[in-house]
Amino acid sequence: MMPQAVSRSRRKNTIYTVDLQRRCIKNTDKNLRSARLINYGNTICGDATAIVKQFAGRNQKFRFVFIDHSHAYDPVYTVCRELQNIMVPGAFCLFHDFNDARNRESSHNGYAVYQAVQQGLDPKTFDFYGIYGCAALYRVK
Repeated sequence: MMPQAVSRSRRKNTIYTVDLQRRCIKNTDKNLRSARLINYGNTICGDATAIVKQFAGRNQKFRFVFIDHSHAYDPVYTVCRELQNIMVPGAFCLFHDFNDARNRESSHNGYAVYQAVQQGLDPKTFDFYGIYGCAALYRVK
């Protein structure tokens, strides 16, 4: 659990998690409280792109962003277009299910993480760092 790692580090950062489903947020809050990590996690119910825009509007910046809010093209693409507004130079972003086989299969037309990342991230701003399991890592230049 990422909040547990933060609680043990010298840097006392906050982990933000965004989900569209209120029940998922409630479960996360419950788990954070039971692990006594509620001070290290901030749960937000809402659309990922809208939340990223809110962070940008507050000039809130991050050193790491994990993207796993959708497998569909449009939601992933729109987040990709906004990420540069909330990440500091040298920051990393990790896209879950990037190399999932369903991205290539027409029978799984809801999957397009690979396509959305390839077309949504500006190559002048982001460098590809590699594939780790099912995820792709990029770094802000």
